Amino acid sequence: SPIPAGYHWSTVDMQIIMHDSIFAVKDRRRKAQARLEDGHACYGFLDPAGAVAYYMWVTTAHGSLRLVPWELNTQLIIKPRTTYFWDCFTAPDHRRRGLYRAGLRTARNIATEHGAEKGYISCRKENIPSVDAIHSSGFHDLFEFTLRRIGPLVVCKCSTSALSIKLGRPKFNILGG
Repeated sequence: SPIPAGYHWSTVDMQIIMHDSIFAVKDRRRKAQARLEDGHACYGFLDPAGAVAYYMWVTTAHGSLRLVPWELNTQLIIKPRTTYFWDCFTAPDHRRRGLYRAGLRTARNIATEHGAEKGYISCRKENIPSVDAIHSSGFHDLFEFTLRRIGPLVVCKCSTSALSIKLGRPKFNILGG
């Protein structure tokens, strides 16, 4: 989908992160600094005033495996020539304008132009608006998984079939394109 009128796509660098109010809550600035230092990239849409209306983190593994911060303080391993899109957020005043969908498509196109052969994103299955936007951005369901912490361990149960696994925990979809 085209970029919604009045917004422009931008790299979200540390200077923007340090000054934009969207990063002033939930320890986002500290996390963003660590992510940038680890080589992850942040992109987003800026509104006409230059404020971040939407952001997403993007990690591409070029020549070797890459680790990405993931659920329950674990890390996801991504293979070379693969991009993982994560931690997408739209500011409340900018929701329902197509920024998430346009951001996914824009970032996916950029990743492909830079050599990524596969792209993945995950979201909570019950987040229907997110699932719908992801599907309409060209991603499709690959499998479902459920995470459960058992003491110091995190157990991941996956399903590659239509059978759902229910443990009373959040269920996620992995979607790829």
